[in-house]
Amino acid sequence: MRYFRYLLLILVAVGLISVSLANRELVGLSFLPPILADALGFQINLELPLFIVIFSCVVVGLILGSFWEWLRTTKQRLSLRSYRREVARLSKEIIELKPVGNVDQDDVLELIEKVS
Repeated sequence: MRYFRYLLLILVAVGLISVSLANRELVGLSFLPPILADALGFQINLELPLFIVIFSCVVVGLILGSFWEWLRTTKQRLSLRSYRREVARLSKEIIELKPVGNVDQDDVLELIEKVS
């Protein structure tokens, strides 16, 4: 299994390196549309290799998706926490209700002894 993981990591690395080498051209990246930039009086332009733009978009997408999933599962995490507290409380209650004596006897025999 460990070798399969290493093989997968090597394949991903080779794929990322090939994408990087194939997209080395510089591209212009503007952060504001021209109309808004003229209204505000400034514009931020960057010249970056295309693979950096692609990889940074993938990373930002992964971060936003992870955050969205974390927000989506908040309800399940809170209910799980409440269920765990309830299980701990009930386990403690079961321990308190168990009889101390006559451990070897059956429950029916214990009830008969209590009645007589």
